[in-house]
Amino acid sequence: MKLHTFSIAPAIAALTAGSALAIPSQNNVFQSNAPYTISNADFLQTAGATVSGTGNFTQEGIQGLAALNDGLYGPQGGANAHPPGLGAFSGGTGEMVNIAFPQANGVTLNSIVSTAAWDGARASQAFQFEYQSTLLPGVWHRIATVANDPGQLPGNTNTQSTITDSSGTLASNISQIRFNYANTNFWGWNGFREIDATGAASAAPSGPQFMKAIQINELYTPSGADLLQGGGITTTSSGNFQDEGSAGIPSLTDGAFGPGGGGANGQSSSASGNGGEFITFGLDLAASPGGYSLSGVDVYAGWDGFRGGQNFQLSYSLVADPGTFLSLGSVDLDATSNNAPGGNVNTRSMLRDADGELATGVAAVRISFNDVTFGFAGYREMDVFGTPVPEPSTATFAAAGAALLLRRRRR
Repeated sequence: MKLHTFSIAPAIAALTAGSALAIPSQNNVFQSNAPYTISNADFLQTAGATVSGTGNFTQEGIQGLAALNDGLYGPQGGANAHPPGLGAFSGGTGEMVNIAFPQANGVTLNSIVSTAAWDGARASQAFQFEYQSTLLPGVWHRIATVANDPGQLPGNTNTQSTITDSSGTLASNISQIRFNYANTNFWGWNGFREIDATGAASAAPSGPQFMKAIQINELYTPSGADLLQGGGITTTSSGNFQDEGSAGIPSLTDGAFGPGGGGANGQSSSASGNGGEFITFGLDLAASPGGYSLSGVDVYAGWDGFRGGQNFQLSYSLVADPGTFLSLGSVDLDATSNNAPGGNVNTRSMLRDADGELATGVAAVRISFNDVTFGFAGYREMDVFGTPVPEPSTATFAAAGAALLLRRRRR
């Protein structure tokens, strides 16, 4: 039986995105007629990464994706960048660039720097930065939405957007990263010069790890068939969970994220979570007396501003000792810096273990809330994934009894 009897919160800094799991911050700058410094020996150039994309990337005859990590800024201006078009690639609405890493355990990234330059407004930058973890292949985690649009500056426009985290680590055990391009000006595409990164190969993941994500004005789709949506679930709690008219605990297990925003929009699909409050979900032990093997836990939140973040501890109890709760870890996902005026801030945290199992023989799962900015967060859904622990069969008991009898006869 696999047990986790420790808290992983202090170790999260080395595993995901810092002990605070803060949303990465951005530094978006721009200037006229003055190139920015780029690296010719950054991590993307030394990690053996493979670059691919969906789109054109060679507008007006410029070089294309080979320019992404060639260490060349290229000449100033737009017309000057082609031909031969060295040092630039275009990125427009609906186009995506994917960078895959060959390291068996993925990589740890500390920063991403995107640089663009053109002779007008096409030096703007607009993209979503996402990563995929070795712990959860196929799922993309968006952790930054960049919008750096200074308009058309006199002469040549140069922009640079830097993504970092206060912990020093954006994420670890990354198998792929993706730049999902959008466009904020009428030109239709932007002229990018380089993407630089700092990082290193990751160690093998050990223990449960949280993976975070944030989306602005875009909703999530939680599971409609996890363990908390079946029959036989019991719920005990301590707290209000209905601040500002929120619907309360049933919102966490209805299989729906609900509409964007807080207030009147979010009330019908949210449960407020304040410091000191907790909810315990007792799993269906009538269906599985031996408890459940947990494979993952996902938590979703969404509001119209600061309350779209998350701050909680996660724990579980065993069938053998249902009154004792053991830590699976904690999340303090601060969305304060991403409060878009009039926009919706939606977050997701996903807990997984490298070997596919968080714990086995589980009887109940508890989420204990802490305060976020302005007191409470608007939680939308909690998904718990797992399978029943098989009961020992009659044949198993018979075999065990026969083996015991044989040992006794041999004495």
